[in-house]
Amino acid sequence: MEPSTTAGVGELADTIAETACLLADVQNGEWSDTAVDDVVTALETLSQVLADAPQIDGTAALQLFAVRGALSRLRDHLDGPGAPLPSPAPQTAPPPRRHRRGLGLGPRWKGLATTDSPQRSSPRNA
Repeated sequence: MEPSTTAGVGELADTIAETACLLADVQNGEWSDTAVDDVVTALETLSQVLADAPQIDGTAALQLFAVRGALSRLRDHLDGPGAPLPSPAPQTAPPPRRHRRGLGLGPRWKGLATTDSPQRSSPRNA
């Protein structure tokens, strides 16, 4: 099924929600292995797509990461023992590390002046 080039994200999301409601209405029907696999695949895909949405902040992305982990464990459980091992996920680079600025006195610090500074007269010495 190819998405329509004229359908926006909102329209597609609405279609997904309607389809999920239709699926819930027939939840007492028999589920084939293919149907279960299709729904798990859809949930995995949707959680990944949602994590990339601009409205999702770091906290929400972590929650979606937990959802994807739960779906992965569900898939492992459904595949059962002796199932083929999943192909390894592609390696991604770790996020760039921020360079921490030094906490010194800075490049313009010249040190404490001891003998080059003019002597101030003290009112006690006057």
